[in-house]
Amino acid sequence: MDSLTQAVLGATVGYAVGGRHLGRKAALWGIGLGTLPDLDVLVRYVDPIDSFVMHRSWSHSLILTGLAAFPLGLMISRLHKTARAAPMRMIYMAWLILFTHIMLDALTSYGTQIFWGLKEIIPTLPQAPVGVASISIIDPVYTLPLLFATIWILVRGRVRPDGRATRAGSVTIVALLFSTLYLGWGLIAQNQVEQKLRAQMAATATKIDDVYVTPTFGNSVLWYVMVREGDKVHYGLRSLLEDADKPIALRTQERRSDLIALLTNGSKAQQVVAFSHGFYRLAETEGRIYIADMRMGYPPHFGFNFALAARPDAAEDPVALMPTEHVRGHLDSRLFGFLWQRIFDPAASMAN
Repeated sequence: MDSLTQAVLGATVGYAVGGRHLGRKAALWGIGLGTLPDLDVLVRYVDPIDSFVMHRSWSHSLILTGLAAFPLGLMISRLHKTARAAPMRMIYMAWLILFTHIMLDALTSYGTQIFWGLKEIIPTLPQAPVGVASISIIDPVYTLPLLFATIWILVRGRVRPDGRATRAGSVTIVALLFSTLYLGWGLIAQNQVEQKLRAQMAATATKIDDVYVTPTFGNSVLWYVMVREGDKVHYGLRSLLEDADKPIALRTQERRSDLIALLTNGSKAQQVVAFSHGFYRLAETEGRIYIADMRMGYPPHFGFNFALAARPDAAEDPVALMPTEHVRGHLDSRLFGFLWQRIFDPAASMAN
């Protein structure tokens, strides 16, 4: 999720656990610890594909964040007189802030490598990121209640001498309960759309290799669906406001996996192939070969699109770009307006 969401989630979780000992300082620690795992973006890799696949890896590992909670919690306990008698409470607070951060990220399409460091111990664990894809990376319905609760905590969140919960504590619990229920709604809606998609594919005798269903940007009403069939990806949009009996209109995108064999830096392409769970698109345009993660964006506009090689003359072998290039500005600004219109109007198009 975005940094603001993780900060306010950390603030509310921190206050819910440590508010009686720290007051509003628990929320401040929550903001800091809720932001901490995402500071891995400060680690610079030479190749942008490495930066892409390594984000939310070791910093979002269950084992590393679990271990980090102990010194962090003890440090918080030592720094505040009101918490010195509750070191285990502070350790639990630090752990829960970090744990909810990585679990929320695991519900997005980008996902998290929560089993980083455990693959060598338990070989059956997945290598690719865990990405349930049931919530958009930015969703105001999820974030705003937590933001409201955080502001309330910072203004009214004091420690009562008798240790009883304050009004800020009640507001915090309500915000956390609502946000959790909203995550549950996302899972239910995702399952509903996926079941319809699978039934539709079964009716057309389409051989399904994999299915991917995720909400579009900023909402949980319009869903982006993909079906992988061999070297093809069928994709489309489904709004929950549409007639339930109406079939999902699908288009087809060739993945062009044959281009990987032409690349001397094919291993870089394979990193994206694995990271995207096979939902990628290779293309050769204007003398360059590109690979994009199809899960983030909407064809032909993708947030993560990388130039792998240059081939000005189609008769020549492609020359690998070392390092590869992240093609920024690939998202058309009209895309967001189109997606908003598409929630209500199945006939909406980018041309509107």
